Amino acid sequence: MGQYTSLHGDPIRTAGPDSLSVKQEELANAEGLALNSPLCCFDHFHLVNASGRGEALGLLRTLCCSWLHPKVHTKEQMLELLVLELFLCALPSGAQAWVRGHQPRSEHKAMALLEELWQTGKVAQHVRCHKGIYVSIEADPLNTFNWTSEKVETCDNGTFCQESILMITAGAEYAFVATKGCIPAGMPEMTLIQHTPAPGLMSVSFSNYCEEPLCNNKDSMSSIWMPHLSPAPSVSTSLSCPTCVALGTCFSAPSLPCPSGTTRCYQGKLYITGGDINTLVEVKGCTAITGCKLMSGVFSVGVMEVKEVCPHQSLTQPRKLESGATSLPISVWGLELLLLLLLQPLVHSGPGSQGTPF
Repeated sequence: MGQYTSLHGDPIRTAGPDSLSVKQEELANAEGLALNSPLCCFDHFHLVNASGRGEALGLLRTLCCSWLHPKVHTKEQMLELLVLELFLCALPSGAQAWVRGHQPRSEHKAMALLEELWQTGKVAQHVRCHKGIYVSIEADPLNTFNWTSEKVETCDNGTFCQESILMITAGAEYAFVATKGCIPAGMPEMTLIQHTPAPGLMSVSFSNYCEEPLCNNKDSMSSIWMPHLSPAPSVSTSLSCPTCVALGTCFSAPSLPCPSGTTRCYQGKLYITGGDINTLVEVKGCTAITGCKLMSGVFSVGVMEVKEVCPHQSLTQPRKLESGATSLPISVWGLELLLLLLLQPLVHSGPGSQGTPF
């Protein structure tokens, strides 16, 4: 079962796409059998249909008894029925219908039937996936970014469809690096991470591995991520930074006032490869993050590998002066050089000076 995952690894939303595809001719007589699941009767149960909490509990108890037969089955047998049903419900609809058609009485029998289904070649050997890449700078991504792809490729047996995207925001511009295609993978999975939160620079990534035909079909950023609708942050009067995001190099990076809550200027480059992508994105702007961590230490987005490189001076923290100005601290070796230059005239100031040379 796939899942959306937050930056800290907490699940946000789970998704369970069908993971197997059975040939249509093998299921001609079994397609409707999945509806025989004992859990189907629970689909029509709603608390609003009961006149009170007591009646609602009574209805649930009746449904459970008609399924598990507690007067006939032991606790172990009822547990086995529950495990079997949950296992069958986790199967894709086609495979579930085929296995139910053989009326397994235990989870072990169901597993054996599923293995037979795979070994006899009744599972489709290939899956078709959307294929394409998208690399662009956008000013209005919710309306202009289009991630559709008309090209389709047939993947080898055991591979999944994938779609991976990285979005970086600096000022009013957005950089998008996205790819779709086939990928060898272990399990269906969806991951959404906001690496760098607002205010200031923002980085968001999304990846999706799935097994159904043409399942990598996200077409817009709004179907993946929507920014929180909150008032625009106030502007700082004491800090401004060069701000830009570009494919390659920022040839123009105007110095813009930073939003309140940011504390330093960031400058870095992201080298992105994989999934037919090979590109460089340069980013400059205001941020509250410390160090070279626009990607929060994450080095892959789906099939794409990301290498983040920052010059030394972008890692320093601006210091706010009493006057409201901002200065950057001098490195230790720079301070030593400055002291040498200042002390040298004092050492050699007199004709008879016996100072020790540096």
